[in-house]
Amino acid sequence: MITVAAIFTAAGAGTAALVIRQLVQLIKYVFPAIDARVSGAVQAFILTAALYLCAAIALPVVGPDGILLAIVSWLTAAMAAVGIDQAIGRVRATKATHEHRDDV
Repeated sequence: MITVAAIFTAAGAGTAALVIRQLVQLIKYVFPAIDARVSGAVQAFILTAALYLCAAIALPVVGPDGILLAIVSWLTAAMAAVGIDQAIGRVRATKATHEHRDDV
């Protein structure tokens, strides 16, 4: 079960990153005009910031330790979402290169 508090754990940040990455992909397919103007990395940055801001308000996050936890968790999820997207992009590019070589 995923809870709001769970996204402030390492495993929760990873889960949030995967969900955000999939949401960015959905936005790319449903709203190509947005994708043409806003990179996937920026979309992931904004979406993870919104997710963690809402979670911090919902819990609520209290004190300097809570604020630091929210910021570090958000940064972890944002970087993971961007990293996942870049890794998948590299795999696709490598696959396309190999397919092109096979055609020659």
